Amino acid sequence: MGGGTTLVEALASGRYAVGTDISELAAFVSQVKTTPLSEHDLRLVRSWAGNVVENLNSHAPSARAEAWIREGYQRNINSVRTWPIRKTLEQVLARVEELPHQRQQKFARCTLLRAGQ
Repeated sequence: MGGGTTLVEALASGRYAVGTDISELAAFVSQVKTTPLSEHDLRLVRSWAGNVVENLNSHAPSARAEAWIREGYQRNINSVRTWPIRKTLEQVLARVEELPHQRQQKFARCTLLRAGQ
């Protein structure tokens, strides 16, 4: 199902759709893209993001994703030039659970994934 665009288009046209993929990432992105968010959800995510940005601190410690590091997920953002990006993503990801609903948390994670790309 790739990035879920066909599923999104089917839902937008009022059709039923089923998707499957061997990639957990593709399944995650598709799930987020096909989960409707209300205006209230979007306001909460925007407010949360603004608060997170105001409180980012490159000098503060961040929670390291040790398992991801061992598996090589951070190999492209682990240099002297890219550490600020990695640290920012770590700090923001550590606060995603402040959002009250899983659909909002998944949307925030997907947004961070896109920003990190």
